[in-house]
Amino acid sequence: MKTISNYLRGFLVLCLFAVSVVALAETFKGTTWSNHQSKTVQQAPIIHLYGDIEDYLVDITYADSVVDTTPVNDPSVLWHERSDAELIIFMQAITALYSGNYQQAANKADDIGFQVIRYTDTSNGKSFSGKIYYLLQDTAVNWNAETLYPEGIFIFDPAASYPVIVQIPHPRFDSKTNLQGIGIFLEGNISGFFLAGVHRRNYPVLTSCKNAASSDYRKSDGAHNIEHTFQAAHVATQDYWGDNIYYLQLHGFGSSSYNTLANQCYPNTNDTRPDDPQISEDDGWLINISDTWRATGDPMVDEPPNGSFVYAISDAFDATGLVKTCVYNRDTSALGGTVNTQARYTNGVSNNRNDTPHVCSDSGGFGVVHTDHFIHVEQSYYLRNTSNGRDTSIQAYTTAISNFFD
Repeated sequence: MKTISNYLRGFLVLCLFAVSVVALAETFKGTTWSNHQSKTVQQAPIIHLYGDIEDYLVDITYADSVVDTTPVNDPSVLWHERSDAELIIFMQAITALYSGNYQQAANKADDIGFQVIRYTDTSNGKSFSGKIYYLLQDTAVNWNAETLYPEGIFIFDPAASYPVIVQIPHPRFDSKTNLQGIGIFLEGNISGFFLAGVHRRNYPVLTSCKNAASSDYRKSDGAHNIEHTFQAAHVATQDYWGDNIYYLQLHGFGSSSYNTLANQCYPNTNDTRPDDPQISEDDGWLINISDTWRATGDPMVDEPPNGSFVYAISDAFDATGLVKTCVYNRDTSALGGTVNTQARYTNGVSNNRNDTPHVCSDSGGFGVVHTDHFIHVEQSYYLRNTSNGRDTSIQAYTTAISNFFD
């Protein structure tokens, strides 16, 4: 017969074994996730990375589109829906980053499969060399020998000089806007950079937002879906900073829209395209800039006020002598971003589907206040897809930012 002491001895051995297993597991977790911080039961790791932040961002790839009959569980569908509870946690992580509570941000991120990364740039001779950035990043997915972040990367510079966030919701569809966004963020010394992780049509199901059927707005489209991390990040940002933050969201358009905008911008010319002698008719550079607000449809009422961010951008591009610029509601009535969910929220529309109107409403959701803080830019193909065009545009955007705030 075993005595009580035998049972106690056995119990102690089991306890010591359990402690050892837990300690070993935590050691491996810390080794896997961070070079600097082991993960404890209570705290998620903040991952420390070192390198050239520009190379890191340029190397990111994006999941492609799928046809609308693709099953949602098909391996090619990399974006996935989030519950309201998960999106709230994501917003809490964003807010924690802004407040400088990086450990809380990491804990929240870890709860929903995101990571907080502290990235120290170690490049030489660049304007951002030596800076430290914080990234809220989706867990990497390996697909066709490429590394993707399907729900995006949201980057913050706590030492930025200018309160601007550049947003790229369609990095695959609006080709090369991702490279423009990277350049503006790093060279412009601005607060943040939101980068979506997939083609806007990587998910087969439509959103319920305005124009979803006619424009094929899928749930993976960060600019047209309430239940998306891109929208959640924007809402959290707007709620935290209010009128102390500005947004620059970049898009692209093709040949059919080019002719429409060119004819609106320059109706007195015989040529349907801008005729700068340095740019041929087949590769013209044209942008349409909008503060996304249309309350009456009357350009005399809805035209952006003098001194607004819109005109700072227009003036900077005009100064290049290479890019033709239009301002929505002053020059054009097309491609104004008025059904963009981020724009609508900044312009005062509710993000709650139970309210009327809300950011996805079929009507009445163009904006209830005129903030001049959200700028939506549509850019022609060759401005985005040539290195000279991108360099010219990045310089113009960063010049506009410094001119507007200094």
